[in-house]
Amino acid sequence: MKKFLFACVMLSLLYSSAHACSCQFTPLAQRVDEADEIFFATLQNAKVIPGDYPEKWPYIEGTFQAKKILKGTIQANDVVLSTGLGRGDCGTMMVVSAKYIIFKSKGRDSIDACSGSSVIEDFQEEEIMSKIRLLVSQRKPNLEKR
Repeated sequence: MKKFLFACVMLSLLYSSAHACSCQFTPLAQRVDEADEIFFATLQNAKVIPGDYPEKWPYIEGTFQAKKILKGTIQANDVVLSTGLGRGDCGTMMVVSAKYIIFKSKGRDSIDACSGSSVIEDFQEEEIMSKIRLLVSQRKPNLEKR
């Protein structure tokens, strides 16, 4: 009986599909350097956009209202960004009315967990803001020397 149960468990493991997001650990200083725009925002609305599998996977599109800009300039208060559905595609969880820290690169209209964009709590905002502002101010003299 033990052998039968072991065989059943092993077969189920072989046929199950696993999805995992794997991002390298990236220090905050590197995230700040790599991002063109960093800002706090509140998610106003989100919707699932169906894909045309297998050419394009479904994704989530959300409208964020920018609150505090920490780096770069944002063209409009409302920023539309997309992300994967989560699971193995490293998508960022989208919760309407939640507050986010967004690390965005120019020319990209998407965010993901690997970029550092994520939901934050109110009590985290001040600490995150002070760390990022310090890093941005330290980088400016280096850019002017170039």
